Amino acid sequence: MKAQIKETYLASGFNSWEMNTAMISAIIIIDLILKLDNNYFKIFSPLRFKDKEVKDNLDKHNKNH
Repeated sequence: MKAQIKETYLASGFNSWEMNTAMISAIIIIDLILKLDNNYFKIFSPLRFKDKEVKDNLDKHNKNH
């Protein structure tokens, strides 16, 4: 029997804001797992980028997973 991963969360790219954004990332991931609302989610969402190619790639990836 194979183990199945239903949800995968990844936080990376903290650069010079390491401690601040790492902690916020942890809070966001916990809230996502618990299905709670989080005010930081929209601010740090990868979908905040306006570049159409980035958004299209994220949408494609999310549909496949």
